[in-house]
Amino acid sequence: MSENAWAVHTKLDLGNLAKWMFGDMKEFGCVLLTVQDNLRELKQQQASLQKALWDLDNNMPLKALTEKEEIVPFDKVRTDNPEYLEVQSQLQRDIQAVRDCVQKLKDHLQASKRRLQEPLQLS
Repeated sequence: MSENAWAVHTKLDLGNLAKWMFGDMKEFGCVLLTVQDNLRELKQQQASLQKALWDLDNNMPLKALTEKEEIVPFDKVRTDNPEYLEVQSQLQRDIQAVRDCVQKLKDHLQASKRRLQEPLQLS
């Protein structure tokens, strides 16, 4: 008896001829049936995934259009609302004031660095 006589074969063994003997034909057929079942399941999964992808492709333009329609009222409020425009201009003034303050601090820091680097003069 060979070492293959009591071996349990799996799908991974199908491609390895050294693991099969002539007497394993019945088991070979059983393993092929499990592979066939797996292929059937994979084909079903493929079909359901293709349907889901098709649904997704068909719904994307609708979603994009819906989102654009939802944004339009907000855009109108933003551009037509005088309060919004006033708040926006106030924020711009505040940002400019902060920038000016930062620039003054940078200038002061540079001047202080220059004074520190000057040689100490004793009078």
